[in-house]
Amino acid sequence: MFQLRRALTALPILALALPAAADAQEPDPQVQQVMAELQQINAQLMPLQERAMEDEALSSEREATTQALRAAMIEADPQVGASLDRMDAMLDEVRQAQEAGDADRIVALTQEAQQLQPRIAMAQQQALEREDIQDRIEAFQTNLRNRMIELEPAAARLFERADELQEQLNGGG
Repeated sequence: MFQLRRALTALPILALALPAAADAQEPDPQVQQVMAELQQINAQLMPLQERAMEDEALSSEREATTQALRAAMIEADPQVGASLDRMDAMLDEVRQAQEAGDADRIVALTQEAQQLQPRIAMAQQQALEREDIQDRIEAFQTNLRNRMIELEPAAARLFERADELQEQLNGGG
């Protein structure tokens, strides 16, 4: 669940930009420059996003959207629920292993997570293809963006610039 919540609230800036950049065989200097600027914008917006998520209604909306995404993933692959539960449990185990300085345990957990990830990613991809899920995520992200702009009106310019950069990456500029 934590991974889904984090992915859901991650600003769509980098989530959209990374696949476009990953398609390039060799790193194009212009693409690298655009990506660097998007990362800077993301870094500037993250503290504001954290403040926005303190809003109880927005936090509840995120949780409901996360639950809807999880349910859609399980509909796509009934076995993925156990994988998601295991991933959540592993986060606590990694923290404990880090505190204990148990590098072997961290390596083992990392390997286990890598084995679970393809199934989770496939179910997530299938869930994200559903129009109802897309609409729900888009509504949440719009509400998050609006709340961030309410808290800090200057954020509107950062979002505008990120949109311009995204359009460049998508071949529109």
